[in-house]
Amino acid sequence: MRLSKKSISLAAGTLIIAVLALVYSFNLLAAIRRDLVYDELQSVAGKDVAFDAFEVTLLSGLGFSARNFRIADNPVFAATPLLRAKELRMGVSLLSLMLGRIVINKLTFIEPELQIITNEEGVMNISSLEDRRKELVDIPEARSSASKREHSSVNFVVTNFRLKNGRIDFIDRSVRAPAEMQIKRVDVNLQGINPNGRAKMTLAASLSESLGQDVRVAGYLGPFARGKGWKEQPVEVNVEFDSLFVPLLTRAVPFFRDKIPPELDIAGPLSVRAKLAGVLARPQILDFNVKAPILGS
Repeated sequence: MRLSKKSISLAAGTLIIAVLALVYSFNLLAAIRRDLVYDELQSVAGKDVAFDAFEVTLLSGLGFSARNFRIADNPVFAATPLLRAKELRMGVSLLSLMLGRIVINKLTFIEPELQIITNEEGVMNISSLEDRRKELVDIPEARSSASKREHSSVNFVVTNFRLKNGRIDFIDRSVRAPAEMQIKRVDVNLQGINPNGRAKMTLAASLSESLGQDVRVAGYLGPFARGKGWKEQPVEVNVEFDSLFVPLLTRAVPFFRDKIPPELDIAGPLSVRAKLAGVLARPQILDFNVKAPILGS
């Protein structure tokens, strides 16, 4: 059956009206609940959260945007932020929005910078994240029941998590000669976060200045273990290093300084392929393949 131009125009007009009504409803609801979103964000990430602007977003997807987002570090470690990002985008569930509730189900950090510091006593600054009252990426069941507001509640039920074009700075002060390593162009994508299943993870990053993203990780996290910290969560991933320079590795990671004999005279970069499974803190190596020029060859 052929549709008439009048029917097509009517359908298009109805769709436009529906979209405009949705946008208007979201703007109205968001304006009313803006303070609740801010309060819930603080309860999730901690009271030491700050940002320069907080606004409703439409073009990049229905949600909220916190610009120049940052989480302060413990002053014992550093005066600079533990985490900063050009923007934190918080996407909302369309279905929940149509029911009059705001549920944040997507978090995207734009150009984040994370500094991981180990102090002289061997304590890492990111260990303080486990002491927060709620985790940034919590399991949906716990998050959905955590907030008990009667009408138009604001909840974080994060099922998708992303980092875009980030940077990670590793600083180890527990050794006599402080070690540093910087990882650039970090892209992370976690999809399907839920309490009973596994989340699909991909990571790409750059260790070398002259190359592109020469580090790749792909696999799964979970199922998430209740009552355990992030270091004790199950993981199964494939890891690839296209160009890993041993001097960079031994200078930045003290563990390897006495594990790679200088007599091998590794002249060029390593190519590494590995499969890991277990928990994040102590993964088991199921498969390992390495290629490297040794003895000056």
